[in-house]
Amino acid sequence: MVYWKDIPNVLTLRGVKFDVVSEVVEGDVFPDPRSIPGDAEAWKEWLRFAMRDLEDGHGDPYGSKEKTVEALWRTLVANSDGRGNQAPPWFEGEFYRWARGDGLKAGIAQGSWLADDDDYGRFSEEENERYTQFAGQLHQVTRGRKLFRTFRGYLGLGTWQVSEGCVVCVFYGGKLPILVDEAGTMRGIGKKSACQEEEEEMEVPVYRIAGTGDCYIQGIMDGEALEISKEEGDIGLGHVSLV
Repeated sequence: MVYWKDIPNVLTLRGVKFDVVSEVVEGDVFPDPRSIPGDAEAWKEWLRFAMRDLEDGHGDPYGSKEKTVEALWRTLVANSDGRGNQAPPWFEGEFYRWARGDGLKAGIAQGSWLADDDDYGRFSEEENERYTQFAGQLHQVTRGRKLFRTFRGYLGLGTWQVSEGCVVCVFYGGKLPILVDEAGTMRGIGKKSACQEEEEEMEVPVYRIAGTGDCYIQGIMDGEALEISKEEGDIGLGHVSLV
């Protein structure tokens, strides 16, 4: 660990540099809150991005097309029902209905949806209430966010500051991933390992929080990144210095 001496505004935390953002899609899923989702070109681009075959060098944490679809819709709602609970399985059906714009037209209120006149009575009041809950959560989560993929193959949502090369970190004492940017190197005093007796001067990389740093990455929101890193040995384990 590096001990920063006489250098202000440097915070060193123990954690995992787990992954790196490899690709980013620009734009909201809902460029126009009153548009039919299935007709939105931005949404089609997100879908193509998420479902295309992974390039060489990328991992595949989901393992199948079906699991990737599930990862996508859970990402779009941050795996939440909007009421403090995990997204229920029936959200998947509403996701497909949303993606098609099936039997829907925009309501008067922003983000609200009504049954299309041609399909009046096709969906029950309960079904339309379910759809409204799903679409409302998706709209809340994706607004102003970017969809991205990491080199390990995970799908995620980040703030507008996320870009290719952002490092996905998880710090000990917490579970949620944080996005950081490389900010060069600095020289400090410290030890390269716990076994080293004498301190020495060394040059180490430093990082800067990317925007607010918060993100959603389906598959590592419950501390899985720390467990995976432990299973892999010392890959990515250590300390991260933030400026």
